[in-house]
Amino acid sequence: MLTALKRSLANLKLGRPGRRFEQHYEWAQQSESRGASRRWINFLLAGITFAIGVVLVFIPGPAVVFFFITGALLAPESRAIARFMDWSEMKIRALWQWAISQWRGLSQAGKIAAASLLAMVGVVGALTFWRILRG
Repeated sequence: MLTALKRSLANLKLGRPGRRFEQHYEWAQQSESRGASRRWINFLLAGITFAIGVVLVFIPGPAVVFFFITGALLAPESRAIARFMDWSEMKIRALWQWAISQWRGLSQAGKIAAASLLAMVGVVGALTFWRILRG
């Protein structure tokens, strides 16, 4: 199982951005090593990561990361999910490039202000989470 997971991740890494998840879907459909138990494990892991993502939507946390992991786990099972993941990857890459270009264009004071704002948002999120846990 672990060998198959490593091979699957290596296959995803080799794929071309914007097409890698659909290529992974096609590879998985043609692969002879796809057993029913592996599919159930993928669905189980996807369910767990989805549930974590849903919880993190309501409390501070990286919900989007868990939804992306869920999509990656389900992409070999559905061409529609694979295409959505490819589309999402391209949008995230474009957003990341935009953020990097904005960051590089900031002055030293602007970078300090932006980092301070992000730190404050993190602290407020952590305090909110703490209050929720305390009841």
